Amino acid sequence: MSVGGNDARTYQRSAGSTVAGAPAAATASLASAAANLNLLVAAGAPTISFLGLDTANAPETNFAPDPAGARAIRSAFSDVFSDGMKDLLAGYADDGVIVHYLDLNLILERVSEDLGAYGLTGLACPAFPAPAGPAAPPGDLTCVLSSAAAAQYLFYGDQLHPTSAASAIIARYVAAQTYAPLTLQAPVSLGVDISRQFGRTLTSRVDLARGNAPAEGVRIFAVGDFISNDIDETLSNFSYENDGVGATLGAESNFGAAMGGVALNYSRSKSDFAIDASRNRVTSWQIGAYGGFASGGLFAQGHAAYGKDEHRIRRAGVIDNLSARPDGTHYSVGAKAGYLIGFDGLIAGLRAGPVIAFDHAQAKVEDYSEDGDAALSLSVSEQTLKSTTGQLGIEGRLSLIEGVRSFTTLTAEREFGKDGRTILFAQNSAPEIVNQWNVVREGGTYGRLSSGASFDLWQGATLNTAISSTFGRKDGREFGLQLGFNMGF
Repeated sequence: MSVGGNDARTYQRSAGSTVAGAPAAATASLASAAANLNLLVAAGAPTISFLGLDTANAPETNFAPDPAGARAIRSAFSDVFSDGMKDLLAGYADDGVIVHYLDLNLILERVSEDLGAYGLTGLACPAFPAPAGPAAPPGDLTCVLSSAAAAQYLFYGDQLHPTSAASAIIARYVAAQTYAPLTLQAPVSLGVDISRQFGRTLTSRVDLARGNAPAEGVRIFAVGDFISNDIDETLSNFSYENDGVGATLGAESNFGAAMGGVALNYSRSKSDFAIDASRNRVTSWQIGAYGGFASGGLFAQGHAAYGKDEHRIRRAGVIDNLSARPDGTHYSVGAKAGYLIGFDGLIAGLRAGPVIAFDHAQAKVEDYSEDGDAALSLSVSEQTLKSTTGQLGIEGRLSLIEGVRSFTTLTAEREFGKDGRTILFAQNSAPEIVNQWNVVREGGTYGRLSSGASFDLWQGATLNTAISSTFGRKDGREFGLQLGFNMGF
């Protein structure tokens, strides 16, 4: 909706209008608008897209008997009305209504800077009907007779109202604003995925080591990994995909029945939305430590890791994209235990039994302010996301072929954290209107299949592989892959 522009124009064109009298007139107009807006909000309006405009910028003021005076009166009215309206809308936002304030004055400035980028050749159609005033040109029917001609301008022949082309431009800005909150959760969710993937890399080091004969001494290793997580569309987000690749270097050693190691990881990850509404590119550095022990059929293991992220967010605008570069951090901890029983009588080298595991990952993205189109840029609050999962299932290990050892784990995994976080955001052009975007992620139980194998290459050298994938997960499939090489000394 757009309210107030016509009131400013009507007041300026009325007899006896003055700059000094404009604030009182604007206050009365605001009271009337507020009464009607209150009815809409009370009726349950979940979202308001408000178009703010100072009609002093309309070309028709050029033909007023006193152009400067007309602009001054309209601007005096608009300033008071706009400030009051923003305060009113801010109150609605505090109560949970999503309010998108679109400053048409900023759009007019941007379009005027580069008409061609918006598919226009001029600001206003030739005037029709002929306006009044000492500088008025004769009436021109160009835009009246040709819709194609009118589509080349922002203002119609009356020098006041938008053409169809202008309305389409405004609609694209409205769409960009309403799309924005449906993309805001992606950066921190990618931080959690990066953290969980590195945790699985550390876990796989212990899983693969447990299949090898214990050997004293130090092993160094290198691991490459890939992650993919498809996030389905919900009422609070568009569908998007998180994926990334990473490289890990580390060292580990056995200590009798125990082993431990440390690792350093570098990852490059990204989020891409299905409709190209936004994307995020992330560079991460992570460090971690892990360890485990085995005694007879009993085993236990754990890991801890910490990382820093550099996000490069790009959000689609109308002509100019929006961008931001917030920093982030994440950490993960996890533990796993089980008891394996030998089944050599059934299959030589087969051991299997129950396993239980716990994993926790948490990521944070610092607050940020976007650069780009002034009518669309946002300030977004700091975000924190936690993921706490438990697993219960069975694990099997097989050494059927000499020099090849494999494991497979099938578990039911439950996400215990119900993500009820709230993201705060505001237009930089209206910072007092702070919106609350509620992101809901239901906990649930789904399946996870993990498998890996170790292949002896030569004395002290092995090639290692591991995969992990969810199935039956409500909010999309998560998949991870590791491929590594280690050498003992």
